[in-house]
Amino acid sequence: MTRNEAIAQITSNAAQLGDDQLEALAEYTAYLAGPSVYSTLPQVEKDKIEEALDRLDAGEGIPGEKVFSELEARIASAKARA
Repeated sequence: MTRNEAIAQITSNAAQLGDDQLEALAEYTAYLAGPSVYSTLPQVEKDKIEEALDRLDAGEGIPGEKVFSELEARIASAKARA
């Protein structure tokens, strides 16, 4: 889909929305057009993120699946004790 096609589709869809939906769409598009969270971070925070990504790329860290699995097990255990 080209940029112009996307704009035309959004315009067409927006014309069919109720007032509350249209207001929400306007707020959402303003949010999307704004700066990213990352771009607003101080350089020291960006550097920390880059260092963490480098460590993950080097194979350091724990896979997310393992973290979530262990968290779910701990939650289940805590519920069983309650």
